[in-house]
Amino acid sequence: MDNWIDKQALKYAQTKEPAIFEDIFRRLKPKLDRLADRNSNKYASLRIPAEDYKSYYYEALWRAAENFNGRTPFIRRVNLMLYESEVRLYRYYASKKRAVFLKEIIDDRHMLIVEFDTAVENEMLEGFLQNTSERNSKIIKLLQIGCTKQEIADVLGCSWYNKKARKTVQRAKDQLRRFIAVNQAS
Repeated sequence: MDNWIDKQALKYAQTKEPAIFEDIFRRLKPKLDRLADRNSNKYASLRIPAEDYKSYYYEALWRAAENFNGRTPFIRRVNLMLYESEVRLYRYYASKKRAVFLKEIIDDRHMLIVEFDTAVENEMLEGFLQNTSERNSKIIKLLQIGCTKQEIADVLGCSWYNKKARKTVQRAKDQLRRFIAVNQAS
């Protein structure tokens, strides 16, 4: 089958006939569907639907066939494109999870304003501030009002925004994200 697919893919790359690609697609579609279902179940914590995997995989198959030159086996090229598609899909979904904070540089001093997404209401923020440690509460309040990194470092007792300050701020943000995730789920 590999030899047939290599020949068909090369023929499609040269002629761009849709019927040839349809043959390749028909042969590989069951494999791509199984792979999509398996990955959707395997990485269920990411909550990526199988349909998204399938659409990315079908696009990867098309990209692999589009410029196939015959130097390497077609299946190897498809597998590489599938891997690249998975990475893009994971990055897309990971970035959707991080959308709690929107950072916006507003002046030359690189002061960061952290605005809460519209889905996160002020009540939820108040609930977090009441249930967290004083330090984390203070950090989130400073981020919300738009303090610079240096001002946050000063409040934390650091002479500059060093690794310790960054980790402390990151822990506070992570705790807020977890709090939001738990409260949105319920």
